[in-house]
Amino acid sequence: MILQGLFLLAAGHFCAAIVVYLNHRYIFHGNLGDLPLLRETRKKHILHHRWAYGRHAHKHIIAPWWGQALIACAMALVGQLFSWWFAIGILSFCFYYSHRHWAIHHDDDSSHCHYHHSFHHYNDKHANLSGVYPFIDRLGGTYVETRP
Repeated sequence: MILQGLFLLAAGHFCAAIVVYLNHRYIFHGNLGDLPLLRETRKKHILHHRWAYGRHAHKHIIAPWWGQALIACAMALVGQLFSWWFAIGILSFCFYYSHRHWAIHHDDDSSHCHYHHSFHHYNDKHANLSGVYPFIDRLGGTYVETRP
């Protein structure tokens, strides 16, 4: 029972990581972001790229309230329909990503994610889209090697 729960927790965590990658690749930097329903979200991401570092970074990193509410509702639905372990795994990724993403944009270069994600902002917006898990970029064919 516990082993199954831990497996579902890990599965939820990495499924969320893949969904974030796909969203970043195909909506924020791809053609799906041109759809009328998604255009406003894409514009917010463009601002994130423009003001990603420096004194205005804090305004363009955190998901808007409606995005956080949508995630909370999705977690409740996943928990009810599928598994609370899986939902907690998704939530664990949300916390991990939020923490790492905030740190990356506030000059914390202590993690493997920093150079990977900064390359995306400074060098190639179509590379290193995963943000915190470079192996997902390898799977998606968007990985570019970075070095400190």
